[in-house]
Amino acid sequence: MSEYQYYRFVSLDNPLSSAQQNKLREISSRASISANAFQVYYNYSDLKADPDKLMKDYFDIGFYYANWGDVTIWLKLPPSTLPKEFLVIDDGYTAVAWNSKKYQLLRLSLEGDDNYRDDEDAEAFFIYLHTLRDELINGDYRLLYLCWLNQLDQEGQPSELPRIRFDFNQLTAGQQAFADLFSLSEVSVNALIKLLNETGSHQPSGSGALSAQQQLEQLSTEDKDRLLYALFEQGQLSRHQALAMLNQTQAQKEWRYWLSADDLAPYCQQIKDEMRQQYLAAEAKRKEEERIRREWHLTAVYEARDRYWQTIVAGAEKRNASGYSEAERILQDLYDAYQLKGVLADFVPPFQDFISAYSRRSALMKRLEPLKQAVAQVVSAGE
Repeated sequence: MSEYQYYRFVSLDNPLSSAQQNKLREISSRASISANAFQVYYNYSDLKADPDKLMKDYFDIGFYYANWGDVTIWLKLPPSTLPKEFLVIDDGYTAVAWNSKKYQLLRLSLEGDDNYRDDEDAEAFFIYLHTLRDELINGDYRLLYLCWLNQLDQEGQPSELPRIRFDFNQLTAGQQAFADLFSLSEVSVNALIKLLNETGSHQPSGSGALSAQQQLEQLSTEDKDRLLYALFEQGQLSRHQALAMLNQTQAQKEWRYWLSADDLAPYCQQIKDEMRQQYLAAEAKRKEEERIRREWHLTAVYEARDRYWQTIVAGAEKRNASGYSEAERILQDLYDAYQLKGVLADFVPPFQDFISAYSRRSALMKRLEPLKQAVAQVVSAGE
């Protein structure tokens, strides 16, 4: 199988200048480049630049996948978007975080995944990167908890995170897509839900559910002055940049409750036990429903037993594998039907007559050997 690598980067807050686009063109002559995006794929070669540096210098979201199973997601945020306590998800492997005065950058990686992907899958997931970034900027940190759970699933020992009572029962479409992409364990997610419901935690805060007017009404005079000063100083100020500036206050809050791997472990075991019980209950229900359907079928077979005996003869007369299979199946149904009705002894005479009539059909007799042995035991028990 040939190698295939796909890169796509997009700038959301600021369009790329002509000079920046020319600089990117020097990196790749075959890439599709616009004022907002850079996209290219490779066979037998690779991007002649560090994708991490491209993100730092030019873009806000990025996605990479290779046909050997590697996937990388980049999300660049305005500075101070994430409280420093959440940057500990950086384990140097599945998640890497850069924190500077100009930006915060997350790189989330998946290696050696066996699931098949193509460009359509990449495009479908890329749609969610914009919303995932918006959610983080608006104070919805559930993506970071999913990263934390992924590290736990990989048998890592992630650092403690502030324990915030986010709703993990109803993930956003982007968060669910991330959980699916990284094959996140249902056990760990449900364990986190249970832990948050049963222990002390902080209430989530953020502006995602507020209108622009409501957000403006909540601003203090000092906050409004800060935003106006930044606007005049920079010449422009995006909504994301404004939210990041306001989030700096929240970043300094005192965290009383913390989430650790040791805290979650007993809840994971509880969820496993509950899922095991649910599986056993569902399996018992399935088997009971199967038993009832089987009894209905066998009752119908017994009531029409004369016709079924004739069908067996017709199957044997076909002298082929399908006919013999049909005869074997119906004979077993008849045996079970007579047994269900408590008259198994009545099955013996017609069965023995059938065996006597077709004893020269070696292929058929071989198929019926287990049933012949069962009938022999019935005869022996009745003597």
